[in-house]
Amino acid sequence: MKKSLGLLLALALVTGACGDDDGGGIGKSTDPAAASTCAELADVTINLLQEAIDSVADLTLTDFMDLAGTDQMPEAINRLDTMGADLQARADALGCSDEDGEALICERIGNLSADTEISQLILGSIGDSC
Repeated sequence: MKKSLGLLLALALVTGACGDDDGGGIGKSTDPAAASTCAELADVTINLLQEAIDSVADLTLTDFMDLAGTDQMPEAINRLDTMGADLQARADALGCSDEDGEALICERIGNLSADTEISQLILGSIGDSC
């Protein structure tokens, strides 16, 4: 479980950001390549985190811990493992700083929805860094 929660937190922290949001928005995209600004990249990160939270919403904490480190972990959680490098590469290409990225992620944490024990635990671990 620590690895999965750590991945979520690391993903939120390594995704940099720059500039102001132009109001265009990224919608529900989870594709880093779709981001043309650092603010949009932060939106993509939040979308990925919401997808991961939603994928474990029906699991109990015990069920989640039993799945941690197995090939039965929900795809959205496993996807975070592969998306981290893509997000960082896009942040680098956009010239985003880690500090601004963390600030943009923290601004958006309130947009995440977590109604179950496990999803609140994940959200809490991310929000603790803000």
